[in-house]
Amino acid sequence: MDQLLLADGGAWVLRLLRGAGTDGWGSLGGLAPPSKLAVEELTLAIERLDQIRSRLLGYLHDVDVIVCPVQPGPATPHGTTNTPEFFRGDSYSNVFNLTGWPAASDPGARSPEGLPIGVQVVAGPWREDLVLAAAKIVEPALGGYRRPPI
Repeated sequence: MDQLLLADGGAWVLRLLRGAGTDGWGSLGGLAPPSKLAVEELTLAIERLDQIRSRLLGYLHDVDVIVCPVQPGPATPHGTTNTPEFFRGDSYSNVFNLTGWPAASDPGARSPEGLPIGVQVVAGPWREDLVLAAAKIVEPALGGYRRPPI
């Protein structure tokens, strides 16, 4: 689904980064610039996204929230998201970014290096109230915020 995220050749990502005060691609600078999708490819990607949304809604049939990891390991050190060792580390949250579903993340534990290992709480469309209510329970149960080592 990265196709859809970068369907305009990454122009919106660059606008977001500029708005945050980051020049160029920031820590994504090592990646090849994406190419724009043709209309046919874009509509196919949107159809796939709709299929993913429908399947995910099926998971929420009997539950209010999903509690899951943010990524497969601890937080990546700043500036390393495009290195082979850490690339795709955010893949557990991308699907919820694409669907637009509300989510919150908390540091659940610490790696031996002291980096946070994130847990995310996700709810279905327009249910920010459930995410915030669940996060209010999950965060203190996991020890609350602790400043990472510098």
